[in-house]
Amino acid sequence: MSVSDNQKRQMLLMHYRDKAQRNTKFVTPEDFRNYLKQTDPASEKTLKCLESLKVCLTSNTVSWIQSFGREGVDVVFRILGVAVSDGGSKYGAKIQIESLRCLNSIMNTKVWF
Repeated sequence: MSVSDNQKRQMLLMHYRDKAQRNTKFVTPEDFRNYLKQTDPASEKTLKCLESLKVCLTSNTVSWIQSFGREGVDVVFRILGVAVSDGGSKYGAKIQIESLRCLNSIMNTKVWF
């Protein structure tokens, strides 16, 4: 069975496009802000989102962090506040740590808001 170069190219494009869609629920700073605003601050989903956000904050450009903006920082502070006041929840301590890691990454940038 011989597959043409064009067919191979199309198959590879479909594979990578599908893989990218599965692995990147959050791409833009707005995706993170909107998701964190809508989810329960003490949930596992919030914890996973904060973990992904921390990676993005340390690996993306300063302009990406600027786009996250003060509004994004406020959302992270709100989540941290809820986690501190509800310290007995299942994910409370982990959410506190990840929130602080995100804030630390933001503070380590050259540009502050």
